[in-house]
Amino acid sequence: MGRAWRIEYEGALYHLMSRGNDGQHIYLNDADRNLFLEMISEMSERFKVDIFCLCFNVQ
Repeated sequence: MGRAWRIEYEGALYHLMSRGNDGQHIYLNDADRNLFLEMISEMSERFKVDIFCLCFNVQ
């Protein structure tokens, strides 16, 4: 079950994380990672959100 909606503040900084269920991978290959990056880019433009850093934990 997802978390409850958080209160948003104008100008605030937020730390976001994405994890697979039970430690599973959320990207199967480079194509998945690239699609995720495209989606993040589109959403940051749509919702006027600046992304300062993005890190992939590739094992």
